[in-house]
Amino acid sequence: MLVALSAQLTIASSGGKRSIPVSEFFTGKGESPFNLLPQEIITEIRLPIPWAPLSWSYQRLSFRSAVDFPYMNAAAAAIIEKGKVESFRVVLSAAGPAPVILKEAESAVKGQRPGLEMAEHAGEMARKAAEGAVVENASVSKIYRVKMAAVVVRRAVKEALGL
Repeated sequence: MLVALSAQLTIASSGGKRSIPVSEFFTGKGESPFNLLPQEIITEIRLPIPWAPLSWSYQRLSFRSAVDFPYMNAAAAAIIEKGKVESFRVVLSAAGPAPVILKEAESAVKGQRPGLEMAEHAGEMARKAAEGAVVENASVSKIYRVKMAAVVVRRAVKEALGL
């Protein structure tokens, strides 16, 4: 969700501070998953103040609600002004070693009136992204997780767009 909301991290060490988007915090490498040096610590998470009302959704798929690592997550955030989507971000996570921002789905809806076809398009983009991102490390098959990527993204997009 923090990636969808364009959050920033402040990272500090004895040598000073630096700021990075949450989207750049994940390296996508299993042996060193975070963009963090051994002597660094996250000291702050900052969320930008939206210029207009923001709607969002977070969808999580797991067999048990609190204890299981999710099989798939999706987050969507949208600003709709004067009936049109002015800002939109969709993120798929728990598929692989780093969250996947669905940029093609984002660019397809900007400036458009919210509609169910947006959720369908985003779901298809998620399915394609998941085919290349899903790691075989869960008790369910890759085929299932890829199919469910489309489902959780469609749900998140529909809720964020008020459909």
